[in-house]
Amino acid sequence: MGAYLYIKPLVVENYEFELNSAWLSGFIDTDGYFSIINFYTLTIPIGQKTSEILYSIKEKLNCGNVYYDKRGNSYNYVITDLKGIKTILSSLNEYLLKTSKHIDSLKYRKLVEYKEL
Repeated sequence: MGAYLYIKPLVVENYEFELNSAWLSGFIDTDGYFSIINFYTLTIPIGQKTSEILYSIKEKLNCGNVYYDKRGNSYNYVITDLKGIKTILSSLNEYLLKTSKHIDSLKYRKLVEYKEL
């Protein structure tokens, strides 16, 4: 029989990070995505099993909302306003996404430009 590891999860009350940092890009690369709902609403959701880190991101970015998703028993931080989306996209300028989401972010930038016209 295998041994069990009894490791308690680390719960941090206030996550500290810099807005223009590789940390945020990495977090979006792993747990975020770019989407369009209702054919015209641009959104950037980030999902987690707990809400604390999402509230820290919301506070740092000063935009978006955190929602509980009872279907997935998880939380989503969602940015839908154009100003907030531009804030996230500008923070990704210096620290580029490393996955295929980088291409999604480039397409998203074009959609933002289109919506501003």
